[in-house]
Order: sequence, then structure tokens, then C-alpha cells
Amino acid sequence: MNVKELLDQHGIRYVENHKDVRQGFLGLACAFCNHSGYYLGVNIHKGYGSCWACGWHSLADILVACAGLPLRDAIAAAKGVARLPAAPRLLGKLKPPAGVG
Repeated sequence: MNVKELLDQHGIRYVENHKDVRQGFLGLACAFCNHSGYYLGVNIHKGYGSCWACGWHSLADILVACAGLPLRDAIAAAKGVARLPAAPRLLGKLKPPAGVG
């Protein structure tokens, strides 16, 4: 099971394509600080969350806050999550166009 499937299984709503959501993240309404909008981003590659307003949260904490799971069950569910491989990083030299200093 991956992060998306875990959130789906527990009825946690998220968005994938939104102006406030980076690639590789799922956007959730933050249950920790109650900001409107999708401030809580869940990293699908590493399985953690980070809110623009209140900071880092573990996947287990997100399950407790958003799905109402007991902490023990949330920790067990989060441990079973497969992390998706990250997209390869492009390495090389930047060659600016002619005339750019």
C-alpha cells in the first residue's frame, strides 16, 4: 500500500494538482492548524507531512488528526506504507543563454 492508497482507505480527502501543492506531494487541509486551503503537503516518496503554517508532521500523526485513528493503529498503518521511488534528479552544468551574465 502506498501513501495515496492509505489516505483513500481512511477517507482522507486530498488534491494532487493545485497551485499550492508541489510535485511529489498530496495537498490536505491541515487538521493541526485549521488553515483554509491545502497547507499540509504529504510527501508520497518519503511518507511525511509538512504544513506551510505549523511545520512537520509524521504520517501517523496525520492519520490520528485527519481520520481519528488511535495512535497505536495509526503507527501500525504508517509502518506498512510503501514509499514510491523519487524521480531522478537531473545533474549537469547550467549553460545560460548568450548575453546573460
